[in-house]
Amino acid sequence: MPDTAPREGTRMIKGINFIGLVALASGTVTGVGFLMMSGDIVASVGSFNLIWCYAIGMAAELIAMLSTATIASCYPSAGSVATYARKLIGSDTLGFLTAIALWLGMIAIDGAELMALGRYIYFFFPQIHYYWWGFIVTLIFIGINLFGVVLTSRTQSALGILMWSALIAVPLAVLSSGKADITYWKVLKESIGFTDWMTAIFFGVYCYVGFVTILPAAEETEEPEKKIPAALVTGTVITGILYITGGLAIISLRPENELLALAPEGPFASVWVKAMEVLWDGKGAVFMNWAAISTALTTANACIYGGARMLYGMARERQLPEAFRRVSQKYKTPTVPILVTGVFILFSVFSGAIRVVSVIANFVFFPLWLVIAIASFINLSNIKANGGNYRDVIPFYVPGGRLWPVLTMIISSALTILTFLATDDVVMGASIAVLFLVICWSYYVWWKNYNLKQGIDIVAEAAKHESVYTDWHRESAGFNKE
Repeated sequence: MPDTAPREGTRMIKGINFIGLVALASGTVTGVGFLMMSGDIVASVGSFNLIWCYAIGMAAELIAMLSTATIASCYPSAGSVATYARKLIGSDTLGFLTAIALWLGMIAIDGAELMALGRYIYFFFPQIHYYWWGFIVTLIFIGINLFGVVLTSRTQSALGILMWSALIAVPLAVLSSGKADITYWKVLKESIGFTDWMTAIFFGVYCYVGFVTILPAAEETEEPEKKIPAALVTGTVITGILYITGGLAIISLRPENELLALAPEGPFASVWVKAMEVLWDGKGAVFMNWAAISTALTTANACIYGGARMLYGMARERQLPEAFRRVSQKYKTPTVPILVTGVFILFSVFSGAIRVVSVIANFVFFPLWLVIAIASFINLSNIKANGGNYRDVIPFYVPGGRLWPVLTMIISSALTILTFLATDDVVMGASIAVLFLVICWSYYVWWKNYNLKQGIDIVAEAAKHESVYTDWHRESAGFNKE
């Protein structure tokens, strides 16, 4: 197998272990459903149906990740979605826009999480304005990411274990308390309309978006063609189990009318936290606030890492200036992408517009699923047309073949439409996202023309310097590259 490290400059190192990879995947999304969306779902369809929305969201995400797993296994590249679009769909411009959308989605997720994080820390330290906690935490994780991928991976592994332990403790604490009442599960919100259901399902799926943020970790992961797809699927399953079991637990603590009364307090008043107030003479809320903080910290580190690696991957595709693909001689990390990502996250935190920032994430992730699914379908079709066997060619083969990309195309298209029907502040959030992408597209047109005037074809350069495992693997399977 050929060397897959960058061919110019200092090499990055393989420093992410599997637990760290799963924690990066799971950590990007867990806080969203736990901290921010539970109240919206309960307000729309009632507390019992919170579980159904979590289950539907898990099913949709799992289908999307099964589709993503095959393409990530065949093309484990730091450029990830940019590589997929260039090599399979045949559009480097679409690859650029998709990659920048993924980066923007990570910025939006982290900004919203850090705003929520500040509110939860404020519960314990009201002397300091909650915005400043988001600022402090961001600076800490920027530093950790600058000082090496091994430190980042170990930090994320520790945070992930803390987060999972806290969320596993929720149903265990409820079961051991003697205060659970299963009759609460039978109380359903009456007269649930179609719009309410669509809104709740949308939020249920949104609780899981963000797993693709680990795709650009390919150059820092041993056997990325196997471990990254495995982490996508494993993280989805872990997160879904934690949501569903924890949700069942909190429903058994508070009757329907009480949770509904709590839901309108907004995303900072998670029904998980409020439900747990009945335990330990009110101290359950203290425990859940600590659990909320652990999930938000895990998200913060994951998004800084993933956002920075996406910029680095775009530079590896020659879509950004050379400075973005330079690696620190001492720490082996991409310094410029980390700093740029951190600055944009800080900007979103201080905006204070948590709903608008959340809508931006909604707006970019579902179309992103669509592009990945199209690339995955084309890849599988190419393998079949060349006479290859999926099991021989794909290191992490998912039974079902082209079924998963087709289902993902349908789901992502439906959810993109649903974004406009179900989400508050959709006009503002979508307008900001579209304006940002138009500005970035204008930059890319200029960048390509500028390089052509210098005698450089950046698309040809991307192909010349790429580090993609699949070319070697497919040749070894006995048929030509497409």
